[in-house]
Amino acid sequence: MTVTDANGELVVVRSPLRAEHASSTPSTTSFAIPGEPRRSSASIPQAPSPLSQSVSSLGPVAKDDVPPEEPLPETPPHTDTPETPAEAAPAPPAQAILPKANASSNLTRMPHLPPKPRAEEAKHLADFSAMMQAAKQAEKQRVLSSSSERRKRMDEEAQVRPVWDQEILPCWTRAREERKYHDLWWGGIPPSLRGRLWPRACGNNLMLSHNLFAKALAAVQAAQAADQFPASLLNAIKVDMASTLPSLRLFDEQAGPLSQDLTHLLLAYVYVRADEASQREQQSTLDLASLHDLYDLYVPGTAPIAAMLLMNVSPPHALIVLMNLIASKSWLKTLHRLERRQSVDSHSRDAIQEQLQGYERVFSSLLAERMPDIYANLHKMGIRPQDYVRPWIQTMFAPWLEIDTVSRLWDIIMLEQGDAILFRIALAMVSLLEPRLYVRDTEELQSVLHGTNKGAIRVWRRDVYGISDDTSPPQDQIYAQYQMSEKAVFEQLHAQEGWWKDLTLRRLLDRELNQ
Repeated sequence: MTVTDANGELVVVRSPLRAEHASSTPSTTSFAIPGEPRRSSASIPQAPSPLSQSVSSLGPVAKDDVPPEEPLPETPPHTDTPETPAEAAPAPPAQAILPKANASSNLTRMPHLPPKPRAEEAKHLADFSAMMQAAKQAEKQRVLSSSSERRKRMDEEAQVRPVWDQEILPCWTRAREERKYHDLWWGGIPPSLRGRLWPRACGNNLMLSHNLFAKALAAVQAAQAADQFPASLLNAIKVDMASTLPSLRLFDEQAGPLSQDLTHLLLAYVYVRADEASQREQQSTLDLASLHDLYDLYVPGTAPIAAMLLMNVSPPHALIVLMNLIASKSWLKTLHRLERRQSVDSHSRDAIQEQLQGYERVFSSLLAERMPDIYANLHKMGIRPQDYVRPWIQTMFAPWLEIDTVSRLWDIIMLEQGDAILFRIALAMVSLLEPRLYVRDTEELQSVLHGTNKGAIRVWRRDVYGISDDTSPPQDQIYAQYQMSEKAVFEQLHAQEGWWKDLTLRRLLDRELNQ
């Protein structure tokens, strides 16, 4: 039963027992008092009333009588009633039951949030460790697979090399006419034969002289010696060269073995364009300084194209291929067209922009047909083809993909006539980027398309180079961070054969460019 003591507190007591039972049965409750031996309640003077005896034996002990460090009673008193809230121990504050924050808890939860329970934290850290191990294993497997594919590719090239030497080289046009040779060409030209087949496939419809490079370079060197070559024009060339395939270190200004060849090729290319501008202006003597003020003699993005040629073709032949390649692809030609500057002839520049927008509208139509969700999201976020497709075409994909992938793409660019192959490659690249293009944020989309997404760069550098704090965007092989391999690109291109129609492209081009 519950009673109220002299201090007004509720205590639990047992019912009064008979006197004879109380005298024969000692209380089981005892307390230890400092300085005295423990004794039972029978040795304690008893109050005359049984009720007071029960209260004194079972009631709470004052703090003055029992120090805090004293042990609890050896045997709790037996009661027939449950504990009341007054006897329950007070619950500890909420902060006391949470684990103490430590350095490891910050690995799986932001510092400004409450720390996790230790069991949950340990589980998440174990999951994170397992994920890291799986990522490392996947990267190792990817490297092994890449090496295996490279060896397989070399074996296949050795097997078909007689076909190239005996059947295609004597008459390379058979690759455009016969399916067997066409498929072999799409499989990739052996690297040692590109220097012979690229010039043949590109042709020389401009009827350029084979000594054009030597004449143009001599004229440029004479202008430089006479201090007549514009400094700003030379600086534009150097800036473009500085960002040209830096990971290969072939075109480094200080120690690159092909740096001088690239400089000479670009200078000769500028002089040929200046000569064309001089004829338009009907100058009796070519004046580079005045022509540079009137025309854009150099277009950024030319250096990567020239660099790709120099890795396979000698400088004299590279100049001829460069001029004819730009002239053979109308989309590329529009981007590199020799026209007056905006400040000189705004009408002409507006016409070029309108033509470029026509090509980009055609690309948007194809994208909307094949990937409507991606097209809708990019359009809604204000991302237009000029933001990402134009740089691809202007550089002929050279800085964006791995060098082996670009070389194989150039094999089919040289073989296939017209602009269809450029549209197909661009669509293939968007298809490979598709999982990253559903985000509803303009800046995030732009960073993905431009290859400047810090999250993707950090993961890529950590997995490949073991560096996780470097988020600087790469200047070449930009889409390597997305695992855009040669195999993946050509799988997309081969998948297009089931639906691609050149006639559809021609109709779209006629509609957009001739309206």
